[in-house]
Amino acid sequence: SASLAPGPAAAEFRPASTLCLVLTVLLGLQVFFDAAMAIVGVMELSFYKQGYTFAEFDVPDEALMVALASIGLFAFQFLTYIPPVVIFCVWNYRVYKNVLSLGTSRLQHAPGWAAGAWFVPILNLFRPYQIMQETWKGSAPRNLRREGEAYRRPVGSSLIGWWWATWLGSNFLNNIAGRMSWEAEENLDLLKAATTVSIVSAALSFVCGAFAIMIVRGITANQ
Repeated sequence: SASLAPGPAAAEFRPASTLCLVLTVLLGLQVFFDAAMAIVGVMELSFYKQGYTFAEFDVPDEALMVALASIGLFAFQFLTYIPPVVIFCVWNYRVYKNVLSLGTSRLQHAPGWAAGAWFVPILNLFRPYQIMQETWKGSAPRNLRREGEAYRRPVGSSLIGWWWATWLGSNFLNNIAGRMSWEAEENLDLLKAATTVSIVSAALSFVCGAFAIMIVRGITANQ
């Protein structure tokens, strides 16, 4: 809902420090895997440039190890993707709802959208960013006012802007890389292009994860 969502007369504040700690660890793991994927991608690209497609049986042992490492990292990252997503949504909901008890009587959106907006097509391109900015403004001590709604007037966090830009960029490039890899088969030029795009995507995801950790810790500390 784009309309103002009224909050209860006396909103209950629920600390998010435990969620912050768990989320920091989980996001840290994802950042580690992003860095590893980028490094392995660079190594894969070097073998593609030498003419190997990994579809052959006479590839060097080093190339085989790189291919196995890539598959292993992808599988492990996929298996560990769900926990941080769930914890992040729970944390996002809690800190957004906490804003009601930190100097404002109502929110721009219903608290449930802090988690739900991530799963709605089109809406997930901008609403999570808007909610994160509102949470940041409502949590920063210098922005709190007795008037209740004054926190909406200060400029939002540029960190959140960069986080959102890297998030969108990483996902966009990852989709492109996936499509290119699917169509490439043994086409070396397409494989090299797809791997290059994948490396950039992993690098952006690494930066995005680092920004996310800073935002999670910053908002939690301010509250």
